[in-house]
Amino acid sequence: MAVDGIGDQTREHIVLLDKLAILSRVFAAALLCLTSASLPLFDASPRILDGYLYEHYWAFFPGLPWLSRLAENLPAFKVDSTTAAHAWVALLHVALAIPTTRAIYNLTLIHFRSPSFSLLTALLSLLPASPVTLYFAPYAEPIFTFLSYRGMLACARERYLPASLYLRRRRPSDGSLPPPWCNDFIPSIYTHVQRTYWHVGFLSYWTFAQLPNILLALPLLVPLLLYSMSHISCSPLKSTAHAVHAAIFGLTLLTNAHTQIALRLLPALPSTYWAAAALVVERPRWGRAYIIWAVLWGATSIVLWAAFLPPA
Repeated sequence: MAVDGIGDQTREHIVLLDKLAILSRVFAAALLCLTSASLPLFDASPRILDGYLYEHYWAFFPGLPWLSRLAENLPAFKVDSTTAAHAWVALLHVALAIPTTRAIYNLTLIHFRSPSFSLLTALLSLLPASPVTLYFAPYAEPIFTFLSYRGMLACARERYLPASLYLRRRRPSDGSLPPPWCNDFIPSIYTHVQRTYWHVGFLSYWTFAQLPNILLALPLLVPLLLYSMSHISCSPLKSTAHAVHAAIFGLTLLTNAHTQIALRLLPALPSTYWAAAALVVERPRWGRAYIIWAVLWGATSIVLWAAFLPPA
């Protein structure tokens, strides 16, 4: 199996990406700190760490709440325990910056055998549509993205046992099964809560009131879906698997979810950035438009996150 590329060019790319991965977090953190110091919170939910007290809390899987609870026992450094817990989780996510960026670079290099395309893909991954979610917030997305890339990379290297461990650990459980959902055909408290409290279902989100949220996700969804559909039948087998996965996931987000969560979830798919890189190479005008959107919306989303405003 092809290795990651040990030439001087690849080594230079890795060094550059390591530096930019850290710098991207520094810039995002600076903007977040500046805006959070001057904007009041939209609500108090970011400061709540009270476990699964209410049924609708089960919309959120237990991994990160458990990790936040654990972090509460770490040194607080003269701040309240909740703030300290969030800070420790953010540090964990920052620690994943370099290995996550290296993983998508190496994965791209194996599939496309082009150091320049791999570098472009990894650079675009440093312009996520939801930087706070991917960099600092006590959400599962940073770990999910890291494990996805690492699992896919291990699979590309034909190391299937590590791949199965990475990809299995990225999937949290649905918890317990109390009534009334225990009588469903596929019992799941998660599905019940999503349907009951967030009205998640096929096309249920497609209303005029939600049009702005759907439009927010289109700059990621449209390139991804077009790229995936065009590569399903004309790519090598392993690349086709990525294209099929991305097409199904993208269509699910478009038709069966609160569509704007694509801004947080699609970065876990390497196809998202392969599509963006292909756009830059093959259609430079649209590629420049994508980069401008990614920079402007990324900065805007940080400001919104500072006050926990929608669509945060």
